[in-house]
Amino acid sequence: MDERTAAQFIALTVMVKALVATHPNHEAIRKEIEQIMKDGFKEEVDAGMESLIDRSVLNWVNGLRKAKK
Repeated sequence: MDERTAAQFIALTVMVKALVATHPNHEAIRKEIEQIMKDGFKEEVDAGMESLIDRSVLNWVNGLRKAKK
């Protein structure tokens, strides 16, 4: 990954973290992520890349607040 791409990736991560942190309904985010993952990926993704994506998404989902019961 070149320096510019790495910087863009980090900036995108910062933006997503800020949006998630300020969103009042983490359950809605969780449900939307589940739907997006069910729909799959438009681009060709091999099994190894898909596994890495799944693990990264799971890390993000695990960081979401749980609904109070």
